Amino acid sequence: MGAAQRISLGLVLAALATLPFWIARVGLYQYLGIEILVWGLYALSYNLLLGYTGLPSFGHGAYFGVGAYAFGLMQKYVGANLWLDLAGAILAAALSGALVATFISHRRGIYYALMTIAFCQIFWFVAIKWHSVTGGEDGLLGLKRMPAELGFASISLADNVALYYFVLVVCVAVTALLWRIVHSPFGRVIQAIRQNETRVAFVGYHVWLYKWLVFVLSAGTGATGRVSRRHEPAFVWLCGDDDAHRRRAGQLLGTLDRCCDLFHRARCARRAHVDLVAVVWPDVHGHRRAQARGHRRHVAGVAIAAQCAS
Repeated sequence: MGAAQRISLGLVLAALATLPFWIARVGLYQYLGIEILVWGLYALSYNLLLGYTGLPSFGHGAYFGVGAYAFGLMQKYVGANLWLDLAGAILAAALSGALVATFISHRRGIYYALMTIAFCQIFWFVAIKWHSVTGGEDGLLGLKRMPAELGFASISLADNVALYYFVLVVCVAVTALLWRIVHSPFGRVIQAIRQNETRVAFVGYHVWLYKWLVFVLSAGTGATGRVSRRHEPAFVWLCGDDDAHRRRAGQLLGTLDRCCDLFHRARCARRAHVDLVAVVWPDVHGHRRAQARGHRRHVAGVAIAAQCAS
């Protein structure tokens, strides 16, 4: 990580750490900070699949919703414990991703994308029609915002500021995990798959297994963001009883399909940008194109986060 990247990262962390103290003064509501973190965390998990592996999943919001329902059902029928329910949500999303990845990991390109849409529609149909489990269009009602039990202390998340800092800690932890994954030997292999899947197979790597694993990781890590959003219908377990009119969990999957389309458009724009750089600024030694690719990934990430927050 270069000096410029360290400075940028420090400024972002400082802004996020102090956000509850200045966001209201600029005319924005405090809960917007939580929304930014949640959508940013989802974008990071999706970027592991699309940005680093080159796998276009147009129905990735399904696993966002699966974890949401799993969290609510765990709270209602298993136990009202934040860590237990969060673990259950992540596990449910990862298992759903593993099931879908088993059927689509042998495909690539447009065929891969179309199959993700098909499975997303299956999840959507189950969420809307299985009223006895999901509540249909009404969602899961009567769920509470639970405290974070640390053993030696219990931190109440009833206040939005406390909830924001809880989500910030989770977001930093998951971001560090994803950074470690993409800079590991596993991360190098999935980036090679993005460049040329056939060559990776010829080298001796099990391409199907790597595509299956990255899909499961993306589905599971994206599920962590679902513990802390109030205004989206599926995040009903952290809402109070006064928010019953917003609890329509079945609508989340359709909302996130639009987000997935945004990610696809951002990737197409990035691909056009690197072609322009290659024409206007000749790549003599090869390192300039790689440098441009890194810069445009950061720009695209900021653009995605801004679009999601707006």
